[in-house]
Amino acid sequence: MRCSSWRGSFGTFEETRDWVEGLSRAVGGMVPDLVSWEWSKSARRGRARLDFTQNASIKTLVAPYSVRAAPGAPVSTPIRWEELDDPKLRPDRWTIRTLPARLKEVGDLFAPALSRTQELPELS
Repeated sequence: MRCSSWRGSFGTFEETRDWVEGLSRAVGGMVPDLVSWEWSKSARRGRARLDFTQNASIKTLVAPYSVRAAPGAPVSTPIRWEELDDPKLRPDRWTIRTLPARLKEVGDLFAPALSRTQELPELS
């Protein structure tokens, strides 16, 4: 299936959703000690939930650089892999006031997603 930029074609919505579910289940099968399918955080016991069910037309997801309706106006901000281990990382780390400095420092980390095309590999 061909997966182009936001301006192009992703195949059908159902194909993309099915591919994301297959990828999530493949990852979960490879590292079951890191992944849980439990909804409740306490039932996951520190494991991550790969929630492919959010990839649905009736779900509301937050787009990159969206201001959240919360005190301080935090902004949904793309991060680098190495930032996942930063003890200062929090959902409200960047706000409408602090985001311009971050963009000046690291650039727009989401920009490549708008211009790259990719082929989604077959999952076995």
